[in-house]
Amino acid sequence: SRGAQVHHFPLKSDLVTAAIEDLLRQYSDFLAARLKNLPDGRAGIRIAAETLFDIYSSPLHDAYQELHVAARTDPELRRSEAAMLTAVVWPTLDLFAEALAGPAVHDDRSLRERIAAAVTLIRGLAEVRGDRGKNWRERQITLVVDWLEPVVLKARSQAAGDD
Repeated sequence: SRGAQVHHFPLKSDLVTAAIEDLLRQYSDFLAARLKNLPDGRAGIRIAAETLFDIYSSPLHDAYQELHVAARTDPELRRSEAAMLTAVVWPTLDLFAEALAGPAVHDDRSLRERIAAAVTLIRGLAEVRGDRGKNWRERQITLVVDWLEPVVLKARSQAAGDD
């Protein structure tokens, strides 16, 4: 009811901030569950890329985008969103990078940048997917995997050689 809503969220920004927090927590839980114990090699890279495509093409991401747009014009919401990015999104993307490439990702700027670019590419592809179909999705993921595989496998083999 409206009364219960106002009781729990006296300001509109309180409600939207709580929604952003809940969405980002769901993002984090989804990614953490799917990225845990990835298989080695190309199969793990593919699962990681598919996981990102799935989250970015989900209703969860659509809802986040709506909240993100609202935060663009509201300074209070912008601060809440920035805090959530720092607390949840960036650490989650770090989890993605480490699950994909191992601990070496923390010391290899080029590798981190390539993974960050792949995340951005996958997000963009998921957002323009429209009705292009599953074959289009699979082809795009294959292109991303082809692009990431050499640097990820190199980083993993160097890390294994360091042990």
